[in-house]
Amino acid sequence: TAHRAGTGLAAEKPTETFTSLHHPHTQNYQKAPSGQNSYFAGNGNPGNINAKGSSASFNGPTGLAFFNNKLYVSERGNDQVRQISLNGTVTSFSTKQLEMPSHLVFAPNGTLYVTDARYHVIHSIDKNGKVSVFAGGKNQHGNVLGSVAQARFFFPFGIAYHKKYLYVSDRLNHCIKRIRVVK
Repeated sequence: TAHRAGTGLAAEKPTETFTSLHHPHTQNYQKAPSGQNSYFAGNGNPGNINAKGSSASFNGPTGLAFFNNKLYVSERGNDQVRQISLNGTVTSFSTKQLEMPSHLVFAPNGTLYVTDARYHVIHSIDKNGKVSVFAGGKNQHGNVLGSVAQARFFFPFGIAYHKKYLYVSDRLNHCIKRIRVVK
C-alpha cells in the first residue's frame, strides 16, 4: 500500500511495522502480521489531543522509535515527543525545550536521543521526560567537531544508535557525524 509523505518507520516485531505520516497530519500507520494495513493512532486532522486510536490527533509526526513496548513519536508541528501504548493510547512524553524535533532513537539504557533541526542540537530525554542538550550549542549552527559541548550541527535530522555511538545526519553540512555516548 502506498503512503503519502511517510516520514518515520519503526518495527516492534519483524511482522509489525509502523509508519508516521506527516500529511495528512497523523495517522500512525500499522501493518499487521496478516499483511493488512490499518491506522493505529490519529485521525488525519492536525491537532494535539491525547486519546486512544482515532480520537487522538498529531501535528507533523516525524520520527518513530520503540522502547519497552511503547512507540515514541516526534512531532515537528507540536514541538514534542508523544508516547503510544500498544493499545493505541496516546500521551505526551516530553513537551519542553524542543523546537522542531525530527528523528529519535533509544540507547539500551533507556535514554532517548532526539535531533532538533531548528535549535541545531541533539537532545537527550530521560525516562521521566526531562530534556537536556546532549550535543551542540542551542541556536549555534556550524560544522565543528569536538566534545559534545564544542560540536556544532546545521539542521541535524536523522539519528541512529550502534554499540556506544550515535550517528547523526547533519543535513545542511552534508555529512554524518559520530558521537560517543558511553565512556
